[in-house]
Amino acid sequence: MDPDISFDKYIETELNAVEQRIEKDYKKAVNHVLRGYLLSRQGVEEEALECFDRALKLDPSCSESFYFRAQLHLDHYRTDEALADIKMAILLKNDKADYYYIKGEILRKAKRPLDAVFAYSHALEIKPAYRACLVERGFLLRHITEGELRVQSQRDLERAEELREEIH
Repeated sequence: MDPDISFDKYIETELNAVEQRIEKDYKKAVNHVLRGYLLSRQGVEEEALECFDRALKLDPSCSESFYFRAQLHLDHYRTDEALADIKMAILLKNDKADYYYIKGEILRKAKRPLDAVFAYSHALEIKPAYRACLVERGFLLRHITEGELRVQSQRDLERAEELREEIH
């Protein structure tokens, strides 16, 4: 980015360029995703969501559209919608550390700290030097109480017992 140009002007310039690409090739989903991302940076939420939806109509396997839509939902504290979208993104492309990081952020905001730790850990398996994940996971691990760990442990044991009974 040119240091003499403001961020808003940069977004505007990029938005004009992507809109020209859409005019030339409307059916290319990635252009709609990029337009949605740029609009979300301008705070134009509804139009950004429409772009992500349009991209998914053109290419239902466009994981990036689910990812950016999840981020937009997260920015507005719609954790259920954000979680559904990031799960779809991960289902389509499970090798993206950023997807697991955002899943951790969603789960943290949804007050599910242990699940967030697992999501951050998964991101770190893919990208061990992911600093933001290290910071967030470290913070959560420091603040998770023994009681929360005991509750999660009990849930895991109950679920393991259910699975054992299903097998037999």
